[in-house]
Amino acid sequence: MDHEQGAENLSERFDYSEKPWYLDEISLTLTHPDLDPDRITDLIGVPPSRFARPGTAIQTTEGVWTVDFRCRAELDDELIDILKKIQEYSPRIDQLISFGVKAQISIYGVVRDGSTLRFSNQSLEKLAAIKIPVVLILNANDR
Repeated sequence: MDHEQGAENLSERFDYSEKPWYLDEISLTLTHPDLDPDRITDLIGVPPSRFARPGTAIQTTEGVWTVDFRCRAELDDELIDILKKIQEYSPRIDQLISFGVKAQISIYGVVRDGSTLRFSNQSLEKLAAIKIPVVLILNANDR
């Protein structure tokens, strides 16, 4: 079999088209062994979507403060808007990080066959400016 026949056989077997990630949620989470969610809320000025006092969470002994941003669009459109909101909190988050609080941005997405993840330069610049680690969490279940 020559190279052209091999390529034709592959294209017959795979019906592949790229689709963007479908963005479900973006979360900002702060954790620390002595984290007081009420004090975090007072400092940042935003009520948490969920929180746990130290020693009360199921998966960790740390205190947890999280604000969730629900999304219903393609990744880049929503990400830029949400990162602008998080950037407003950056000076206070930087202060908390200097005291040992851990911060994380989680991006939750739904992917299907052929899904691709692309960030625009503007999104990457905003993520870099915020200086908070990012975790990508995907859901590949058929719905």
